Amino acid sequence: MAVRPLDTYPPRKSDLHSENPQMPRLPGAGALPARRPRQAPLTMKPKSEAAYLVRSVPYRDSDLIVTILTSGSGVVSLMARGAKKSRKRFGGALDFAKLFRAEYAAPREAGLGTLSSVELLCDFPKTVSDIRRYAVASHFVEVVRGLAREGEVSGEPFSLLDGGFRGLEAGGDPVSLLRVFQVRAVSLMGYSIAASPCGACGETLSEESTSLSGSVLYCASCAPQGSARISAGAVKTLRSASSLDFSSLGSLRISKKTEEEIGGFVEKALVRALGGEPKSLGQLHQFLSIDL
Repeated sequence: MAVRPLDTYPPRKSDLHSENPQMPRLPGAGALPARRPRQAPLTMKPKSEAAYLVRSVPYRDSDLIVTILTSGSGVVSLMARGAKKSRKRFGGALDFAKLFRAEYAAPREAGLGTLSSVELLCDFPKTVSDIRRYAVASHFVEVVRGLAREGEVSGEPFSLLDGGFRGLEAGGDPVSLLRVFQVRAVSLMGYSIAASPCGACGETLSEESTSLSGSVLYCASCAPQGSARISAGAVKTLRSASSLDFSSLGSLRISKKTEEEIGGFVEKALVRALGGEPKSLGQLHQFLSIDL
């Protein structure tokens, strides 16, 4: 019986994956697949911004899921761990109608960030202690919560809410502030009340010949039967309100007569822009004695 040379025997199973280049390998067998690098977790970008609380939901025993309206990043939803118990990190600042500096880490993708701490910057004691001003302030918060969208980086909703709170605290007329705030909110949502063209022909409206039917303004030629004529002063008030700076919302005083002309129209325009009626409107009519 002939003896086979050693190098003609098939390799042993234990040698197939050996890293020794001298050991035989099966035809076509390459190197072992490289190990995948471990994926780094999504990093959280720390931020520090002035903010207002617009929503708070209890979570577990001591945590809160909060939505804040920030000065630079818009609306942000965060997990505030231990917020119901920690006086050191949150104190009494994480509350309605309080301006605070929020230290938080925002996720780079969808999900909840983490609110680390807040520092009180300003509160509004006159506003929260007066039932009429409190009702208007609550409406302000509900409106900005409806117009601001998470992920939209804009400081305008924050400036609008801040201007409304400061106007109330400074003693501004609540009804006038309410209407000015609503007009500015509607404009932030892309609707211009004051510069609206005629609802029928599209021509620019003049202050002297404007009529109102429902939530639509008409020129004198197109005004439907039953529409109400509004005064030049009312149209001028709407235009002034739409151009006011956020820091001067309380500077415009609306007369009772003008309020009767434009109040219902402004509210209907707000409801149309938001896509639904804010729950706070009913309370406003009660506390402000507005019959619309």
